[in-house]
Amino acid sequence: SQTQAREARTQLNVALEKMTAHEDERPQLDALRGSLSAAREAARENIHTNVWRPPVAEVPLRVLIVDDEAPARRRLRELLDDCASALPLAVVGEAQNGREAVELLQSIPVALVLTDIHMPDMDGLELARHVLKVPHTPLVVFTTAFHEHALQAFEVNAVDYLVKPVRVQRLLSALQKV
Repeated sequence: SQTQAREARTQLNVALEKMTAHEDERPQLDALRGSLSAAREAARENIHTNVWRPPVAEVPLRVLIVDDEAPARRRLRELLDDCASALPLAVVGEAQNGREAVELLQSIPVALVLTDIHMPDMDGLELARHVLKVPHTPLVVFTTAFHEHALQAFEVNAVDYLVKPVRVQRLLSALQKV
């Protein structure tokens, strides 16, 4: 449906461009502008309709940590503990790679996946593509030492991209986007 919304916006933009060349067709142009505005609003409303969110603000944000390095997972858990006073959250699982994370996602509800990019078996980008297929799609924030994958991360609908070493304020800022 995000793809359909993008296609509809593109078609409407093309039609608007054609219409602006013919000022005598002003009523049709105004109607198309109205349709474009409606399509934009619908797209904004539908961006996260398939994303699982806690129904009440007091319900903790359910977080899955995915990193092949145990010290990195431990550090993220500590940072999340530091954020807990500002935002209710709970770490509901940890995985060493994308494959383990996909298995966990089939058995426990998760609202947010914090994942590294470079991991054995299945990297974080591939995991993010799998996450898009989960019935209650969790949001994804990448935590990585590599700057160069940011564009790819946002192409798979990442909410944020944190470069290690992750700082508590930066993590809190990412969590508040969820």
